[in-house]
Amino acid sequence: MSIKHLLLASLSLAALNANATSQTLQTKLTDTIENAKFNFAMVGTNLESVNNKSSVINTSIGLEGSFNVAEGLKANFNGELNFGTGSSNSVYENNRVTAYDGTRLRDAYLSYNYQDFISLKAGAINQGIQQAPLVVGKKSFLAINEEIKFNISEIEVFAGATQAKPKSEANKDGIGKIEDGSPFFAREYVAVRSQRSDLTLEATVGHFAYDKLSTDAAYNSQFYGNSVFGQSKTNAEFNYSFVGWDMSVLADFHLTRNLDLHLGVHQSINNGAPTGQNRGQILILGAKYTKENWETELSFNAIKVESDAAPSIYLNKAHEGNYESNLTSLSFKNISNDLTVKVKYLNATPINNNFYQDKQEIIEIELRKGYEIF
Repeated sequence: MSIKHLLLASLSLAALNANATSQTLQTKLTDTIENAKFNFAMVGTNLESVNNKSSVINTSIGLEGSFNVAEGLKANFNGELNFGTGSSNSVYENNRVTAYDGTRLRDAYLSYNYQDFISLKAGAINQGIQQAPLVVGKKSFLAINEEIKFNISEIEVFAGATQAKPKSEANKDGIGKIEDGSPFFAREYVAVRSQRSDLTLEATVGHFAYDKLSTDAAYNSQFYGNSVFGQSKTNAEFNYSFVGWDMSVLADFHLTRNLDLHLGVHQSINNGAPTGQNRGQILILGAKYTKENWETELSFNAIKVESDAAPSIYLNKAHEGNYESNLTSLSFKNISNDLTVKVKYLNATPINNNFYQDKQEIIEIELRKGYEIF
């Protein structure tokens, strides 16, 4: 065999080995990465009130994914880099609508699932999974979550619990700064869900408790409706404890192949505060129309949250204490392109007058686009 033939044979063998190595690596990546995508978002917000005014645009570039670690065990991540511009001012330095620069960690936890019966999560977990907006908002807490799921006939039953260490920064959704001391949040819940061709119905009952909340949390929460004793970060204390119950009933009526009607209610009661200051309620009415790859959704929420229903620093902006609000949103989503455009309008009026809160109007326009990697 000539040198030329030897070289050709060697090159062919090297190419085959490189191709085999590439295929092996691709297979390993496919087996390891369950899903991953880049997220882009641009949100423009305008706030008008006597005490607070804002006109800002916040842009974020994020990465989220789920990675197989072992059988039944996954690592989950959702984080982003934020860039903000615009102007905002506040009489009492309690304006939550601001331009934000920096990183934000929404989720970073391990999850374990055993035969779709037992589910365990541990790490930085976005509390939006609670689906209890009157108790806790979409804040990332260091937490442990346990859940079991089973069926009774055609009804799915869920029972779970969360134990968490809250964070204290008022205007950020990421893990943020952990409070001084040993703050604690716990919630236990039972939920049932029935799915039929014409109706999906879900009902949940939960019990919640906050304990050992810091002076920093109390100091900030007074600006968002809570009753607080003391005026500084070193001596502020909540007037009342936060231990109570929450419930929700959500119904989706599948009227036609393309049209769904949403009805729902969330309620909460804080047994640690007096009547007139301890309840929250959200009434939901909405409709969704699907045509080919497009979903168009219109929703209206009537919200009333009394002053001490929950620690306001841990609630989303629309659910702050001592406000009666109307929230209207209209969204257009292209399913195949993972593209969403949404417009929100919030009109909020204080239930009881105080120095820090007044009537406010918020208009928000957001654009979100996802780019699937795996």
